[in-house]
Amino acid sequence: MPACVRHFWLRLLAVTALLYTLMAGAAELLHSYRGEAGLIIAALVLAAALTADRLLFSGAFLRSLRELGLHAPACRGLLAAAVISAALIASLPLAARASGATLSLRADWLWLIPGLLAQAGLAEELVFRGFVFGRIRATRAFWRAVLLSIGPFALVHMALFFSMPPAIAAASLMLSIVTCAPLAQLYELGGRTIWPAALVHATVQGAIKLVDIEGGQLLPLIWIGACAILPWAAFLWRRAEP
Repeated sequence: MPACVRHFWLRLLAVTALLYTLMAGAAELLHSYRGEAGLIIAALVLAAALTADRLLFSGAFLRSLRELGLHAPACRGLLAAAVISAALIASLPLAARASGATLSLRADWLWLIPGLLAQAGLAEELVFRGFVFGRIRATRAFWRAVLLSIGPFALVHMALFFSMPPAIAAASLMLSIVTCAPLAQLYELGGRTIWPAALVHATVQGAIKLVDIEGGQLLPLIWIGACAILPWAAFLWRRAEP
């Protein structure tokens, strides 16, 4: 492997680990399990990502903004994300019925939405699609970039086994791998921006956190299954580039 390629991957993995550790550590420190401090966490990750990308990759602040997918999105990407998010939300009560669970909206559900959008949407997609996939995609075809991005995603998600029951952690890890392609497709449909993928990612992680659940021990696994399948509808829209 040429030295320049090794250097690229070392920088990519180092920054990915740094950003994920910052994001997960801040969430734990601030007890932001339902996006309670999501705006703060997103601001921290944004500042760190822009700084690291400018110093190690782009060399310029405005260039980093664009290359991290923070520019204005294409409308078709937002449309695809809105349709998929609506389908996911509609599937939650169906998953609850299938598992025998009873759902009720939390009293503070409306106040949690901005933080969930920032933490589970903006922060995570900035790391995974904006930085990891975006950097890999810059010099590779779509499907090759998707396959190469799975390694860093899976590696950092191994941390879930330290904070979740093994079955849920394993299912969440598989979900992160299975959704690599559809979220990357949304990134492409949005004009290589993170916003469409961020909306769907926030829905995947956040919808179930806005409700109180009684019974239905299988609901989390059924919900993860729905979240693994429905985002693939993104491929009903054709992306502009191969």
